[in-house]
Amino acid sequence: MGGSDSEAAEIYRQTVASGWASYIRVESLLIATDPRPLGFGALTVRELLVAFEIPLQWTYRRPRRGDDGMIGVEMVTAADLAHLLILLEATGFTIDPTPLCEALRPQLRTREHLTAAELAIWWHPKERHRSAPKVLATGPRGTWGTPGHDLITATGYRADLFRDVAGNATALTVSAPKWRPGRRLAA
Repeated sequence: MGGSDSEAAEIYRQTVASGWASYIRVESLLIATDPRPLGFGALTVRELLVAFEIPLQWTYRRPRRGDDGMIGVEMVTAADLAHLLILLEATGFTIDPTPLCEALRPQLRTREHLTAAELAIWWHPKERHRSAPKVLATGPRGTWGTPGHDLITATGYRADLFRDVAGNATALTVSAPKWRPGRRLAA
Protein backbone atom coordinates (compact mmCIF):
# COMPACT_ATOMS: atom_id res chain seq x y z
CA MET A 1 0.00 0.00 0.00
CA GLY A 2 1.01 3.56 -0.46
CA GLY A 3 0.34 6.13 2.27
CA SER A 4 -1.10 5.06 5.59
CA ASP A 5 -1.54 1.31 6.05
CA SER A 6 -3.20 1.82 9.43
CA GLU A 7 -5.72 4.29 8.00
CA ALA A 8 -6.56 1.88 5.16
CA ALA A 9 -6.89 -1.02 7.62
CA GLU A 10 -9.31 1.00 9.77
CA ILE A 11 -11.42 1.94 6.73
CA TYR A 12 -11.50 -1.73 5.69
CA ARG A 13 -12.57 -2.74 9.21
CA GLN A 14 -15.37 -0.16 9.36
CA THR A 15 -16.55 -1.03 5.85
CA VAL A 16 -16.77 -4.75 6.60
CA ALA A 17 -18.53 -4.09 9.92
CA SER A 18 -21.23 -1.84 8.44
CA GLY A 19 -21.37 -3.20 4.91
CA TRP A 20 -20.99 0.35 3.58
CA ALA A 21 -18.34 2.99 2.91
CA SER A 22 -19.19 6.67 2.70
CA TYR A 23 -17.97 8.79 -0.20
CA ILE A 24 -15.46 10.43 2.16
CA ARG A 25 -14.14 7.04 3.34
CA VAL A 26 -13.67 5.93 -0.27
CA GLU A 27 -11.71 9.10 -0.97
CA SER A 28 -9.62 8.67 2.20
CA LEU A 29 -8.90 5.04 1.31
CA LEU A 30 -7.72 5.93 -2.18
CA ILE A 31 -5.47 8.67 -0.84
CA ALA A 32 -4.08 6.33 1.84
CA THR A 33 -3.30 3.54 -0.63
CA ASP A 34 -2.37 5.29 -3.90
CA PRO A 35 -3.09 9.00 -4.17
CA ARG A 36 -2.29 9.15 -7.91
CA PRO A 37 -5.87 8.74 -9.20
CA LEU A 38 -6.86 11.83 -7.24
CA GLY A 39 -3.56 13.72 -7.51
CA PHE A 40 -3.29 17.18 -9.04
CA GLY A 41 -7.07 17.34 -9.49
CA ALA A 42 -6.87 14.65 -12.18
CA LEU A 43 -10.02 12.79 -11.13
CA THR A 44 -12.57 13.01 -8.40
CA VAL A 45 -13.87 9.97 -6.54
CA ARG A 46 -17.23 10.53 -8.21
CA GLU A 47 -15.59 10.43 -11.67
CA LEU A 48 -13.81 7.17 -10.78
CA LEU A 49 -17.05 5.63 -9.54
CA VAL A 50 -18.87 6.66 -12.70
CA ALA A 51 -16.03 5.43 -14.95
CA PHE A 52 -16.08 2.01 -13.30
CA GLU A 53 -19.90 1.94 -12.99
CA ILE A 54 -19.83 1.71 -9.19
CA PRO A 55 -23.13 3.10 -7.82
CA LEU A 56 -23.31 5.64 -5.03
CA GLN A 57 -26.48 5.20 -2.99
CA TRP A 58 -28.16 7.50 -0.53
CA THR A 59 -28.33 5.78 2.84
CA TYR A 60 -30.06 6.80 6.07
CA ARG A 61 -29.87 5.65 9.65
CA ARG A 62 -32.88 3.57 10.61
CA PRO A 63 -35.45 5.98 12.11
CA ARG A 64 -35.99 5.86 15.85
CA ARG A 65 -39.10 6.71 17.79
CA GLY A 66 -39.72 10.44 17.67
CA ASP A 67 -37.58 11.08 14.57
CA ASP A 68 -39.29 13.30 12.05
CA GLY A 69 -36.44 13.85 9.58
CA MET A 70 -33.35 12.11 8.32
CA ILE A 71 -30.05 13.16 6.83
CA GLY A 72 -28.72 10.97 4.03
CA VAL A 73 -25.13 10.07 3.23
CA GLU A 74 -23.87 8.88 -0.14
CA MET A 75 -22.24 5.47 0.22
CA VAL A 76 -21.08 2.45 -1.73
CA THR A 77 -21.58 -1.11 -0.57
CA ALA A 78 -18.56 -2.94 0.81
CA ALA A 79 -18.65 -5.30 -2.19
CA ASP A 80 -18.76 -2.38 -4.62
CA LEU A 81 -15.78 -0.76 -2.88
CA ALA A 82 -13.81 -4.01 -3.15
CA HIS A 83 -14.77 -4.24 -6.83
CA LEU A 84 -13.56 -0.66 -7.41
CA LEU A 85 -10.23 -1.53 -5.78
CA ILE A 86 -9.94 -4.69 -7.92
CA LEU A 87 -10.59 -2.64 -11.06
CA LEU A 88 -8.11 0.07 -10.05
CA GLU A 89 -5.45 -2.56 -9.35
CA ALA A 90 -6.16 -4.17 -12.75
CA THR A 91 -5.65 -0.74 -14.32
CA GLY A 92 -2.16 -0.56 -12.84
CA PHE A 93 -2.63 1.40 -9.63
CA THR A 94 -0.72 0.24 -6.55
CA ILE A 95 -3.87 -0.53 -4.61
CA ASP A 96 -4.19 -3.87 -2.86
CA PRO A 97 -7.82 -5.00 -2.60
CA THR A 98 -6.81 -8.30 -0.95
CA PRO A 99 -7.47 -7.34 2.71
CA LEU A 100 -11.00 -6.16 1.94
CA CYS A 101 -11.71 -9.11 -0.39
CA GLU A 102 -10.48 -11.62 2.21
CA ALA A 103 -12.68 -10.04 4.87
CA LEU A 104 -15.76 -10.17 2.62
CA ARG A 105 -15.30 -13.65 1.09
CA PRO A 106 -16.63 -15.61 4.13
CA GLN A 107 -19.99 -13.83 3.79
CA LEU A 108 -20.19 -14.93 0.16
CA ARG A 109 -19.79 -18.64 0.95
CA THR A 110 -23.34 -18.78 2.33
CA ARG A 111 -25.02 -17.11 -0.66
CA GLU A 112 -26.53 -18.94 -3.58
CA HIS A 113 -26.45 -15.88 -5.88
CA LEU A 114 -23.74 -13.22 -6.20
CA THR A 115 -23.73 -9.75 -7.73
CA ALA A 116 -21.07 -8.86 -10.31
CA ALA A 117 -19.05 -7.12 -7.58
CA GLU A 118 -19.33 -10.14 -5.28
CA LEU A 119 -18.28 -12.45 -8.11
CA ALA A 120 -15.19 -10.28 -8.69
CA ILE A 121 -14.35 -10.68 -4.98
CA TRP A 122 -14.93 -14.45 -5.19
CA TRP A 123 -12.57 -14.84 -8.17
CA HIS A 124 -10.01 -12.27 -6.99
CA PRO A 125 -7.46 -14.71 -5.50
CA LYS A 126 -7.41 -16.76 -8.71
CA GLU A 127 -7.54 -13.86 -11.18
CA ARG A 128 -5.33 -11.30 -9.45
CA HIS A 129 -2.70 -9.95 -11.86
CA ARG A 130 -4.08 -12.25 -14.60
CA SER A 131 -6.99 -10.23 -16.02
CA ALA A 132 -7.29 -9.47 -19.73
CA PRO A 133 -5.95 -6.08 -20.82
CA LYS A 134 -8.08 -3.07 -19.93
CA VAL A 135 -8.70 -0.68 -22.81
CA LEU A 136 -9.81 2.93 -22.74
CA ALA A 137 -10.19 4.26 -26.30
CA THR A 138 -11.86 7.03 -28.24
CA GLY A 139 -12.68 4.80 -31.20
CA PRO A 140 -12.16 1.39 -32.82
CA ARG A 141 -8.71 -0.20 -32.72
CA GLY A 142 -7.91 0.78 -36.31
CA THR A 143 -8.07 4.47 -35.35
CA TRP A 144 -5.68 4.35 -32.40
CA GLY A 145 -2.46 5.13 -34.26
CA THR A 146 0.76 3.80 -32.81
CA PRO A 147 1.90 3.31 -29.24
CA GLY A 148 4.04 6.21 -28.14
CA HIS A 149 4.67 5.70 -24.46
CA ASP A 150 4.71 2.56 -22.41
CA LEU A 151 5.57 2.02 -18.82
CA ILE A 152 5.81 -0.85 -16.42
CA THR A 153 4.33 -0.12 -13.00
CA ALA A 154 5.90 -1.21 -9.71
CA THR A 155 3.43 -4.11 -9.62
CA GLY A 156 4.34 -5.26 -13.15
CA TYR A 157 1.41 -3.86 -15.14
CA ARG A 158 2.28 -2.61 -18.64
CA ALA A 159 0.53 0.55 -19.84
CA ASP A 160 0.66 1.57 -23.51
CA LEU A 161 -0.50 4.99 -24.68
CA PHE A 162 -1.55 5.32 -28.33
CA ARG A 163 -1.56 8.64 -30.21
CA ASP A 164 -2.94 9.76 -33.56
CA VAL A 165 -0.85 11.64 -36.16
CA ALA A 166 -1.70 14.95 -34.47
CA GLY A 167 -0.27 13.64 -31.19
CA ASN A 168 -3.62 13.32 -29.42
CA ALA A 169 -4.06 10.40 -27.05
CA THR A 170 -6.47 7.93 -28.64
CA ALA A 171 -6.20 4.84 -26.45
CA LEU A 172 -4.66 3.47 -23.31
CA THR A 173 -4.19 -0.25 -22.73
CA VAL A 174 -3.10 -1.79 -19.45
CA SER A 175 -1.98 -5.43 -19.34
CA ALA A 176 -1.67 -7.48 -16.17
CA PRO A 177 1.76 -8.98 -15.44
CA LYS A 178 0.55 -12.61 -15.44
CA TRP A 179 -1.99 -12.33 -18.27
CA ARG A 180 -1.35 -14.56 -21.27
CA PRO A 181 -3.18 -14.27 -24.62
CA GLY A 182 -5.68 -17.05 -25.14
CA ARG A 183 -5.97 -17.69 -21.41
CA ARG A 184 -9.53 -18.40 -20.36
CA LEU A 185 -10.67 -16.29 -17.44
CA ALA A 186 -13.07 -17.42 -14.73
CA ALA A 187 -15.51 -14.52 -15.09
